[in-house]
Amino acid sequence: MKFFKVLAGLAVLALLAAGCAGSKSSYMGAKKPDLKNRVVAVAPLINLTTYPRAGLIVGQILGVELRRRTSFKVISMDRVLAKTQLSELELEELKDLGPHMQAAKELGADMLLKGGVTEYRYIPGVYDRPSVGIVLELVDLKRDRVIWSASVARSGHKFRTNDLTLSQLTSELCAEALSELAD
Repeated sequence: MKFFKVLAGLAVLALLAAGCAGSKSSYMGAKKPDLKNRVVAVAPLINLTTYPRAGLIVGQILGVELRRRTSFKVISMDRVLAKTQLSELELEELKDLGPHMQAAKELGADMLLKGGVTEYRYIPGVYDRPSVGIVLELVDLKRDRVIWSASVARSGHKFRTNDLTLSQLTSELCAEALSELAD
């Protein structure tokens, strides 16, 4: 019995050391598609959390990381939003990305980066720690199909640093998710 308690304790410590992280990304199809000279529009991410404007916040950070880490020509989320002319209330309730897909095409994009924010909060405790979850899809607008997807999530941990912010963690997760798209 004592052996099982020690084993369970080690398992808990391993999970804490890992920072409760998870990541998965993949291309849809047998081989990586040619992504050179492509134009990508960034859609506001769907907010699946209770944190107000989480989809807009993460979408902005995602656009910055996309520019930083790939050779894509990037059409910002702000330009896509301006083209759709949706109010903030409509954006928070939006589940259909049809308006964003149409706006992306009108702005000259051939791909749309879309997705959702599944978690965006501070976990209360002695050391409040950020927790972020993001799912992403890259859609080929000409063929109307998903060519790449990713899911990343992590909870910051006090042993790493106790001043990690939601924005810093989000930036790290976006960079991690987009690393497969880098040249």
